[in-house]
Amino acid sequence: MVTITREQDTAAPNDSKYVLKIQTKGTASPGNGGFYFGTTCSSRKVLVARIIAKIPAGRNICWATNSIGTGGSSRWLTPTAGTGDWKEYIYKVVCGTSNFSSTHYFYIDGAQGTASTPLTWYVAYATVFDLTSTEKYTTTIDANGVYTGTVKANQIIVDSALVVGGSSYNGSVSVRDANNAVKVTLDRTGITAVAGKIGGWAIGTSSLTASAPSSGHRIVISASGYIYHDNPSSGKDYWGLKTDGSATFGCGKISFAADGSGYLANQNIKWDAGGNVTMTGTINANAGTIGGFSIGQGRIGSTASGSGSGGGLAIYNDLFRVGNTTSYVLFGANTFPASTGGTCATGRIVNNKYNSYLNNYGLYIEVKNGYRNYGVWSNAALVGPAAIGIKMKTVYFTGSGYSIDFSAANIFCIYANATYNVSLPSASSVASMFGYSSLPSDFAYVFTLFYSYNWGGHVNIMNVRNQNGGTTNYGMERGDSLTLLCCNYPSFHYQALNYNS
Repeated sequence: MVTITREQDTAAPNDSKYVLKIQTKGTASPGNGGFYFGTTCSSRKVLVARIIAKIPAGRNICWATNSIGTGGSSRWLTPTAGTGDWKEYIYKVVCGTSNFSSTHYFYIDGAQGTASTPLTWYVAYATVFDLTSTEKYTTTIDANGVYTGTVKANQIIVDSALVVGGSSYNGSVSVRDANNAVKVTLDRTGITAVAGKIGGWAIGTSSLTASAPSSGHRIVISASGYIYHDNPSSGKDYWGLKTDGSATFGCGKISFAADGSGYLANQNIKWDAGGNVTMTGTINANAGTIGGFSIGQGRIGSTASGSGSGGGLAIYNDLFRVGNTTSYVLFGANTFPASTGGTCATGRIVNNKYNSYLNNYGLYIEVKNGYRNYGVWSNAALVGPAAIGIKMKTVYFTGSGYSIDFSAANIFCIYANATYNVSLPSASSVASMFGYSSLPSDFAYVFTLFYSYNWGGHVNIMNVRNQNGGTTNYGMERGDSLTLLCCNYPSFHYQALNYNS
């Protein structure tokens, strides 16, 4: 029921271009029958059968044997399925130690062939290699092929160089996974890998990742251009170089944005794209410049002293100086020179500018728009060669009363439209004029009233103490003057210091 005939096939993968046609037309055993070598087994022999056959798709080539010896083993080194085209099939037998017979019987499985629908397959090459006696190696690679299904690295020795491809051939080496998908390719263009590791760097489809498992840190280079260092187990991002050109460092405490803005020190130092800087914290510097002002040890600006030397702006921890060498202002612990004989002052104004026809002012004060306005307030005496007052206030007495504010001046021009008896302001009114809730016991204020020389009317200033301590009423009309002391000691009263009528 099984016939084997030799016939020509110009497409056969062998040198003779002849093949064996094996056909089953009825009951055969095992399976659909086939061909055999009947190779004799012996102790520890390694027998490898190599077959090149064309087997119909849906059928498998099968191996059958007699005893290969106690402790022997065997296995296919290639897939056994038919493809409808020429394919290599390799079967390896490792003989045991005793009880030997023959081996290497090959047949086709599946439905039995019949006369009307015979099973037909072809063999272009078939032989058995006795690797023990002839090759003496478990794997053989020569000009004719590879004679095992597995080649291990320690079975290949390259004495000088292993060349793949060259000027005439574009050779390549590829590694595939269990699903026959290419994972790594080595050819003349270089190495292409879709996964794996290189020197501890893990290759992904769109990233290259280095990791140190003991600490959880990793560095990732992504295909988008994003490079970063993180710790997936803790969720920390240590630093990153982003695709838009921005970057972060120190677990987000430092940032450089793509527009040039950024921050440091947990955003305590910030700057915008225009270079404007905002800082929170303490600056310590012992040299340099800020906006053109020099920084020295313990100072900002020029070198200066309490005696007045220096120029420009100088800021020390106990002294402030601004001006030039001719005119300047000093504020500090002591701003008087040693030549004053030990005098101490916390402020000094110097104006030595030469003016042949203009006035020099040491201090020019302008105060306005308050309920009351004061140029200078002092709880101590003011010392100077002169005190010049160039302003006076007018007070007009009518039947409805009058208004006077001692804080506005100390010279008052008075006049009336009739004769009036005038009581001067009370203690509480005077206190309010000078910003007191109540007058201090040592309060004293001197002012002068003079009656307008070109106005009629008459006023009587009531209840003023005279030079003897008694109370008197002082009458005033055109050309008269009265200088008074407003005093809160020993009790509140007004006292005449000078009267001209």
